Amino acid sequence: MKTHQLAITTLIAAAAFAGGLVNAPCRAAAPNAATAAPASGAVYGKEETAGLKTIATAALAAATAGKKPEAVTKITELEKTWDRKEKAMKAKSAATWTELDKALDQAIEAIRTKGNLADGKAALEDFTKKLEQATKP
Repeated sequence: MKTHQLAITTLIAAAAFAGGLVNAPCRAAAPNAATAAPASGAVYGKEETAGLKTIATAALAAATAGKKPEAVTKITELEKTWDRKEKAMKAKSAATWTELDKALDQAIEAIRTKGNLADGKAALEDFTKKLEQATKP
């Protein structure tokens, strides 16, 4: 009886030890969510995003300066340009396009729908950051 108990205790201890060794490297190798690159990555060429960046920068400048009519005009121009490029950009990466589209929608809603330039500025900053990350160097 004692031999069986010792054997069982030894097996349990070995399994626990082995489980710790097997799982430890997995935890250490897992990427940190704060530093991990976006899953979508850089998929667009600079020529594809140049016009979008130019208009987004102009819209951001208008929002920062508190020029609501100009910000509304620029965000509408950005939306139209974005819509024209949708098919080609979405074909390259639907996930990246969707992530960018959601960020742009937030900027449009804040500036054009709600007239909130501060929120629009933050949303445009997010959009331009994501657009930069999605653009190949």
